[in-house]
Amino acid sequence: MGKNASQGRDLVDRWLASDLSQEEFCERECESRRSLRYWVKRFDTEQRLAGQDGLIPVPPPPPPPTGRLAVELPNGLRIVCEAEACPTTVAAWVGALTSC
Repeated sequence: MGKNASQGRDLVDRWLASDLSQEEFCERECESRRSLRYWVKRFDTEQRLAGQDGLIPVPPPPPPPTGRLAVELPNGLRIVCEAEACPTTVAAWVGALTSC
């Protein structure tokens, strides 16, 4: 006879508390491995979907940098740009300066 959800939850909880592999647990408890796999998958899926509506959380982007970036060259030339400057532009400046 099949198990109801409460019995399935109890089976999964006992397996998790046992620290045994699914195979070892089923042999020790005289349970069907197929049944245990079914309930583990069912509760895992329910848990993933609960409260998430199937969406994957995405962290917010980091705040933009503040302040200024200053580079002082050995010849005394100083280049200052606002922190909001495009990283690609800054990288191009650094590349050009290092090739001099």
